[in-house]
Amino acid sequence: MKETNPTTSMLQKIELRTMKKVAIRTEETEAFGKFNEQLASPLFSKLPWELRDLIWAYSTAPYEDPDGKFDETAYYYRPGHTARLKSDTALLLTCRRVWLEANAMPMLQAEHSFYFHRAAPDARNSQWMSRLTDKNRRDFGHLHMFAQMFAIERLTCSVGQVRRFFLAESPQPNDFQPRMMHVTIRHTDWWFWENEEPLRLSWGWVQALLDSADLRNTEIIKLELETLDYKVDQLEPILEHIKQLESLEYKTHLIDGNLAKSKFVLCRDPEVYSWEGPVNIDGQKFEPYEGKKK
Repeated sequence: MKETNPTTSMLQKIELRTMKKVAIRTEETEAFGKFNEQLASPLFSKLPWELRDLIWAYSTAPYEDPDGKFDETAYYYRPGHTARLKSDTALLLTCRRVWLEANAMPMLQAEHSFYFHRAAPDARNSQWMSRLTDKNRRDFGHLHMFAQMFAIERLTCSVGQVRRFFLAESPQPNDFQPRMMHVTIRHTDWWFWENEEPLRLSWGWVQALLDSADLRNTEIIKLELETLDYKVDQLEPILEHIKQLESLEYKTHLIDGNLAKSKFVLCRDPEVYSWEGPVNIDGQKFEPYEGKKK
């Protein structure tokens, strides 16, 4: 069954009936003179725009919903993902000026998680992506990809190869431009982790991320590799090799009318953190994990 967007259908009906294009201004400069400036409120008459922006960001920041807790033994349970991620948008309904200043915040700040495979209940998918408006796509912030090795190793740097993981329809201009591309390999995503196989990583897909033409509008690529504490010595040489990889340069944008090149520059000082979880995973016990932390 093909899903339809009820909002789009309603707008199409209005346009057909009135023979006029229906549009909504999303920028304060474009809507100038068409909204109450709310100058009676100190929020707008006293505070500068920069401070209001911090208020909007704080009010619409994503958080883990206490009413949507995940099973602690689930494959997808981890810090930052112990419950469904939720953003409150009631602030945007208070007045037109607040909406104009803050409407981009929920999409900019939200962490949109895709799983390949063993997905959390709040996982995004290509059908969800296809329903986003042009405005949503422009404001798209954090794309988080959780992938098992067998899924991500098919990645190449050819045009459209990163995009196809997240969008199924034919490419359209600017339909895929996340500001951050975040890839996490969980301790249960490595090859044959349940059999205590040594950690191994194919460099091809990491290089493909760095060289992908699909990510030329992306500001940050973040790679997160997770393993058990007693396997850290196996992870260190993998990290050292990754730090030697270099991104290709592409002509991607104009500066003073001239094509300029861009490339990703790797951070030489990786961030390290640890967390503890149960050894029974998804209701199953794995002998190599008994008595060990993850």
